[in-house]
Amino acid sequence: MSVGKEVHSYTAQRVVLSSAKPFAATLAALDTAVNRAGPHVKDVLAGAKSKAAIDAGMAALTDSGARNFVFFSAEFHSQWLSTYTGEHLDEVMLYTFGNPIFAKGLMLKDPVTAIGVPPRIVILGTPAGGTRIQYDRPSSWFVENPSPELTAALQGLDGKIEELLTGALTV
Repeated sequence: MSVGKEVHSYTAQRVVLSSAKPFAATLAALDTAVNRAGPHVKDVLAGAKSKAAIDAGMAALTDSGARNFVFFSAEFHSQWLSTYTGEHLDEVMLYTFGNPIFAKGLMLKDPVTAIGVPPRIVILGTPAGGTRIQYDRPSSWFVENPSPELTAALQGLDGKIEELLTGALTV
């Protein structure tokens, strides 16, 4: 059996947000905004036996829609890198958040959007004690099967992500 291969080049827009707000305070604000302390979204989705169960679980996680996003995961890369190198490194965290109900709309329009769902960001502590957040704007990289509806949905996601992150970075 042969394997086909295609390679597609694309350009993305990398957004870099920065603030004097300390890393720990930014992370705490983001954790609160995405309900990190609540039940885990993966438990809600894996345990659901019906659409109604998913809707009820997501309503609980989002406080009935008051939150646009919920927590998925956080990988504190600087911790293991510091251990490995024996050096103190500034904070580096890969942070994943999203909303399966919103993602459903994207993936039903085009399943390939799943490559970027849920969104991932990198949160970096700066040498001056502040925080920098970097991510790729969703509407800028998804170009394989564009449609006006999908473009509008991705641009809406862009705005919601920026609102979440600027809120977490605000001093």
